[in-house]
Amino acid sequence: MYDDSENDWTESVIVHLATSDGVHIGMDAAVRHSDSHILLVFHGFNDDPSDDLITYDLTVDDIDTPTWSQGDQLFTNVGEQAQVAIFINQQNDDVYIAWLSGGTWESSVDVVYKKSTDGMDSWGAEQSYSEDGPVDFRGLQAGRTVGDSGGRYQPIFYNDDSTDIWVNLTNDIEFAPPDGGTIIVQNDNLLVPGRNRSM
Repeated sequence: MYDDSENDWTESVIVHLATSDGVHIGMDAAVRHSDSHILLVFHGFNDDPSDDLITYDLTVDDIDTPTWSQGDQLFTNVGEQAQVAIFINQQNDDVYIAWLSGGTWESSVDVVYKKSTDGMDSWGAEQSYSEDGPVDFRGLQAGRTVGDSGGRYQPIFYNDDSTDIWVNLTNDIEFAPPDGGTIIVQNDNLLVPGRNRSM
């Protein structure tokens, strides 16, 4: 964390991961607005049979000794999994986490996600997001958050086979503004019903 009053950084070790190959490339975090906690998700290993998808709730309460708690893992000891993207619905604090699931990593994977309604203490069933797969999907992002203006849970991902960036218009989730207003979208093409679409 950066301490503005001291113009200095402090480092806190959350967890130490023993690793045989040193590969931990899947990680993402977002801020929950209701309490300013940072929700963190990361792979224990990348593309390894002992991979776990691990979550932590970080409380930024003290610059020198912040506190944190581990949430429920999304899976344990599963191979051919990689990358991860977290998204928070700030209207009700629901958490969505998407990742790439194979198949074979860097060859044939799908985009899947799980949802938590209790602050990452437990997770619902795995849901499919991508269609027309599995193929060589990579580069997953989910946009971090949606607030009172409404919006969509609509992860984007890169198709390395076709060299296109894709979004799914069938399996996305719309969040209306709490006051019943209308969601404003700059690109009307994103509202056209359909399957995976390139951007």
